[in-house]
Amino acid sequence: MKENNQEAEFITVKDFLNRNDLSFPIRSIEKCHLHFNGPGASGFGVKRTALLLPESVMLLVAPLCCGRHGTVAGKKSGYDQRMFYLYITEKNLVTGNYLKKINLAVKKILETCTPKVIYLCMTCVDAIMGTDLSRIAKKIEDEIKIKVVASFMDPIARETRKAPMVCVQQSVFSALEKKEIDLTAVNIIGGFVLLEKNCELLEYLHDAGIKNIYQIAECQTYSEYQKMASAALNIVINNQSIAAAEDMKNKLSIPYCIFENVYSPERIDEQYMTLGKVISIKRNIVHKNISQKRINLFSEKYKNKSFGIGEAVNGNPFEIALTFLENNINVKFVFRNIITKTDRKYLEKIFMIKPDLKIYSGVHPSVQSGYIEQIDVAVGLDCAYLSVNCVSVCWNMEKQTLGFSGLISLLGEIENRIEEPLPHKELMQGNYLTV
Repeated sequence: MKENNQEAEFITVKDFLNRNDLSFPIRSIEKCHLHFNGPGASGFGVKRTALLLPESVMLLVAPLCCGRHGTVAGKKSGYDQRMFYLYITEKNLVTGNYLKKINLAVKKILETCTPKVIYLCMTCVDAIMGTDLSRIAKKIEDEIKIKVVASFMDPIARETRKAPMVCVQQSVFSALEKKEIDLTAVNIIGGFVLLEKNCELLEYLHDAGIKNIYQIAECQTYSEYQKMASAALNIVINNQSIAAAEDMKNKLSIPYCIFENVYSPERIDEQYMTLGKVISIKRNIVHKNISQKRINLFSEKYKNKSFGIGEAVNGNPFEIALTFLENNINVKFVFRNIITKTDRKYLEKIFMIKPDLKIYSGVHPSVQSGYIEQIDVAVGLDCAYLSVNCVSVCWNMEKQTLGFSGLISLLGEIENRIEEPLPHKELMQGNYLTV
């Protein structure tokens, strides 16, 4: 436990909205140039997300340190046998001779397996130097006659509109080949595991005559993956997938509709109304009423509890905080490093309820030297890691919920952890934390 009387740096919602410069994306804490390199959980980073593409392998061309996390997390998450590494030294970077070795490395891979797709992945150093990875990939593809996809794992771009997780999802769907459109098929993109079977969206789609609902996590073979090119609509449930949906619209003529993964019964209902303008779904008011009743009961039961919301949650942390505040659930702070334009609409509503809500940055060095305001329940792995003496609730993308059933699942998970807390160490080890 940290012994320090100095609180970690934070900004209130009110002070943030009063800033002169609000060009998005923007850092929550200004002048945060020195970053604390926080712990990494298995999660869905660039490597694991890329390898959702079935029958694919990845060659990571990177310094030794960049492969460490992938090796550790890969063994735990089951994709280590599909990862290959070409390590580069400082001397390699100066001379550039490693670029000539990529072709040889790919041929070595083909001696051990027969993938349908090969990912070439480079890191920050090549991004900074401007290495033309797409040209390298195209040249190798023309030679070996196997699809080669270029991808960067460059966390230095996290604060840009072309963040690594945006680009990797574009690359995942870039291998789709145009097919005849099936008017009874849709894709759900943005989720990395299968949508929970009790999600009412699946029921609504089936009732609307949709026979085939494709999700990347369900594709076991490359041919199954290619069926996604025949969908009549992409339902985008994660804003980081919008760029991929735009690419599919331009390349495959598949339109898309955004269905935000929100938790407020009112905002969920609005998502269904928007979707209803594209597909003739019929909303069932019973689902909304049940979810509202559930959060009312939760609010009353835990009215004396205080909550912190982490950035590593399945959803927008400000939207979750707003949902709680709207239902009289006490939220003391939110973790958020980069604030987006989407965040602002939630911040403006939070301002009307709790303008002094604190925003911490999980990468600011002060989170290690100072203390975080005491709470009873931490939602999100990062919030749990950085808080002390509280109940920890992991709510990440290892479980894909959505809609009214998603709110009920979240409340149920929090309730389970409050009633039967997991030891902090067990929670961290269970999520393959790599420090």
